[in-house]
Amino acid sequence: MYSMVCSRYIAPLPQHRTGPALDSPPPAAAAPATPLLDLTLDADAILGYASIQCGVPVVRALGLANASHLPLEDLQVEVACNPPFARGLALRFDRLQPGEHRQVAPLDLQPDHAFLAGLGEAVQASVTVSVTAGAQEIARIAHAVEVLAYDQWAGTRSLPELLAAFSMPNDPAVDSLVGKASQLLKATQPALSMNGYQSKNREVVWQQVSALYTTLCNEGLHYVEPPASFGTDGQKIRTPGRILEHRVGSCLDLSMLFASCLEQAGLGAVVLLKEGHAWIGAWLHDTCFPDPLVDDVQSVRKRVASGELLVFETTGVAQHPAQRPSLRIALEQGQSYLADGGHFLYAIDIRRARGVHIRPLASRSAGVAGVGGGLAAAPT
Repeated sequence: MYSMVCSRYIAPLPQHRTGPALDSPPPAAAAPATPLLDLTLDADAILGYASIQCGVPVVRALGLANASHLPLEDLQVEVACNPPFARGLALRFDRLQPGEHRQVAPLDLQPDHAFLAGLGEAVQASVTVSVTAGAQEIARIAHAVEVLAYDQWAGTRSLPELLAAFSMPNDPAVDSLVGKASQLLKATQPALSMNGYQSKNREVVWQQVSALYTTLCNEGLHYVEPPASFGTDGQKIRTPGRILEHRVGSCLDLSMLFASCLEQAGLGAVVLLKEGHAWIGAWLHDTCFPDPLVDDVQSVRKRVASGELLVFETTGVAQHPAQRPSLRIALEQGQSYLADGGHFLYAIDIRRARGVHIRPLASRSAGVAGVGGGLAAAPT
């Protein structure tokens, strides 16, 4: 999602220093001033650490067009961000001929990773561009930007496939969980290990998924309700470390936790969303969807029906031990959500997202661009 902002500067009218004589006729209406410069800015209205880390530019393009009949000379362009979530930029153009258009794309505003990683709450920011010719400002434009918290996903307000950035396989908490699942697997199946698709056997992959599911059931987690419209408006997503620290998670938190564990174990994960709910899928062989985002529920149903893709409910791992469903029951619940296709929103294939350079969000616990553990964290 992006927005285009346009500014046109109108030269000021001359001012009369003395009033006309009382018997003088009224002055003729002044002719409209000639527009000098058209200034356009192509930029997103929402940015966050996840989008910046995945290469989404702060400003896609800046355009300058001389709309006057005279050349504009010695143009100084200043770009600034307030608050300074990205560093400013200065450009210079010697001359812009009448009718000439220049475009700079993209602008290298050098995002401040420490600032973005330290945001505990979203802030309203702006990108301002001013143009001067000599000593006179001839154009100014301001573009509003919502800068998201470090752990905030924008839903469909921005690129929804950026959800894949919140699968964090390198989070230390994920290593711990995958290690526990590996021990559990060896205790029941000594010949097996958490080795992804190396066996080329769907039953072995099933056993790995089952070990992860049982491991999370044993963590004593508790469920919390997500925002009602999180699939479109987004929400803050608890990182794996925060979930294990406070033992709580929403359906999306738990789905991303499963995605992180599956990815660290070498298995392909798919996060599925319908109105008001999220659940998880796991590929039983080494494949993925053709695109990171799949909004055709029938495409997902076909892969489930063919036995290639498991889809299962995640919130059962956060229920009381006496009420926790088995993985097979969780599978039945996950498939039932697909049967009601009218409420299906989309699925995000994590492996395919990695193929288009949507990288995992850097873990705060490991430090982000020199930022230590003193950063504000998501509330629980």
